Amino acid sequence: MTGSGSCEWKRVKKELIFLLGKKVPDCKNFKIEAPLMDYHYTQDRAEDRDSFTPAFRSRPNTELIVTKQETPGSSKRVRVIRIDQLFDCLENDTDIAKPADTIFMVSHGAARGWLGLHLADVDDDNKDESSILYETLEAALAKGLVKIGPNTVGPNTKVHLVACNVGSDRTIPYLVKLKEVFGNQVPVSASKHLYVCRTINSAGQILYLKYDFELFVKEPFKGANSWAELIQAFMSKNFDFISLAIVLPSEEIWKQWVPNPIPPENENRTIKQWVNFVPPIKDRNGREINRRHFSVVFKSKRDGIEFTVENIDHDMNDDAKNLQSAENFIRNSERNLPVHSFPIFKRLGYSSQQDMIDGYTWKITPNFKKKEIKVALSRFVYNVRVPVCGFVDPTNKNANELIYNYYPFENNSHGILLENLDHNDTDLFQTV
Repeated sequence: MTGSGSCEWKRVKKELIFLLGKKVPDCKNFKIEAPLMDYHYTQDRAEDRDSFTPAFRSRPNTELIVTKQETPGSSKRVRVIRIDQLFDCLENDTDIAKPADTIFMVSHGAARGWLGLHLADVDDDNKDESSILYETLEAALAKGLVKIGPNTVGPNTKVHLVACNVGSDRTIPYLVKLKEVFGNQVPVSASKHLYVCRTINSAGQILYLKYDFELFVKEPFKGANSWAELIQAFMSKNFDFISLAIVLPSEEIWKQWVPNPIPPENENRTIKQWVNFVPPIKDRNGREINRRHFSVVFKSKRDGIEFTVENIDHDMNDDAKNLQSAENFIRNSERNLPVHSFPIFKRLGYSSQQDMIDGYTWKITPNFKKKEIKVALSRFVYNVRVPVCGFVDPTNKNANELIYNYYPFENNSHGILLENLDHNDTDLFQTV
């Protein structure tokens, strides 16, 4: 915020005289340059509001955007429920410092290219889109919606998505399109991993990341050797760890993280693992907190896709022809063509259409009366979700140094704010 009026100058002049102990020359054009502000936005969802918002409220020079002026300078305010309204607030509200530094957007997210935020009324139906898909971005771009305004943008302005997995390598086309929608003026970054906010009693809140190691197969592992086979399957994926030393051999790590026996379908299993705070966290009594038990979560579930192929003109008693028609539907779908910027097969984690076709179990049900076939594809997904640490050794409580941000409670005079999650760290974040 800047000011050059005589009242503002008189106030500042008195402060300078008090501080410097001498006269200060008059200057009608004197400007007060406020520090750049960060802005934090999330939709009114309890899981986001009650976890991440208190942490961001503790950040210096960070303002939570909940409402905006109905018109520039108006005393009447209206709720901000969409990103286009957020950008309108940052651009036109007379009580907002400009330009912005980092614009934090807190949301649920997914590596398939999805954000749980409202973008804009892209359909002109006076209804907000429930989430942001790639197609939502295409529609907004075609209509020129949601561009960041020129007053908001400065040399340091950037957008950071506090959302799970949206920065994964397979989601880059989604981030590129989002940046294009915003006007291609500022960098957009997102986490390659899961974002987690956790309260440390009597101390404050920490933000940290979790790996989301995902493995999908046509059918679940069963039988006497199922645990060993699942371990080998995870190892064969060669998942990337951050570039800090891993103490144990890979197989030993997976044996600690994958429960034996494998839990039944849809039954999650939590394994406790020590993580260390380096440097230690101090609580309101000045006591150092060096480590905590954090959760490693093992998940297993079946997911799938269903669609209908209509206007079948072949003999529907021929199973091979039914299967061929279903496969051709996937191959010819406009959003799944290899030339598409972000095809469906890539969103689902496959490198090609054929890999997608081969990666599912197929069930085809003919409807002779309607001349159509119903297709159900299913696969089995295993996830291992682990705190992102350095010096990984699940068996050693002195290892596993957590990478984290720490935001002390207001009544914790011993706590020191720490931000070790570096958005420029390419192990942790993707920037386009």
